[in-house]
Amino acid sequence: MGKLILVRHGHTSLNKPGEDERLRAWLDVPLDETGLQEAVDTAEKLHGYPIEAIYCSDLKRARQTAQVLKRKVKARITATPELRPWNLGVFGGEKIKDILPFLNMLNERTDLAAPSGESFDQFYGRYSVRLQQLMTLADSTEGYVLAVT
Repeated sequence: MGKLILVRHGHTSLNKPGEDERLRAWLDVPLDETGLQEAVDTAEKLHGYPIEAIYCSDLKRARQTAQVLKRKVKARITATPELRPWNLGVFGGEKIKDILPFLNMLNERTDLAAPSGESFDQFYGRYSVRLQQLMTLADSTEGYVLAVT
């Protein structure tokens, strides 16, 4: 029986600490230098695990992280939109502190979609189906399946 390893993508320019942190959502922002180094560090930690496949979100930050990991683990990469984060539509790129009341409302009303985005229920449906497929795949393999989201 194999195992599923979940990896978060590396740091981006929108991951500023504190009051300047911005919501990434579906914005296709690349890793910054810190994020690239985080990916290298993660690859070093995963080196030696028998990883058979890498799945990642199709957003640039996840694909870049997966590419760095691939250099060490030598597994094929499959990019998929199902592993994208919650689509919060027009709020992508906004300062989190400025949209926090709306984000809290969306968390309470899981059926309500963000403008030009999706509801949490829609996100959960999309993401959880793909995650379940990856767990089933990991269960049927001898090695590991890696998911970068």
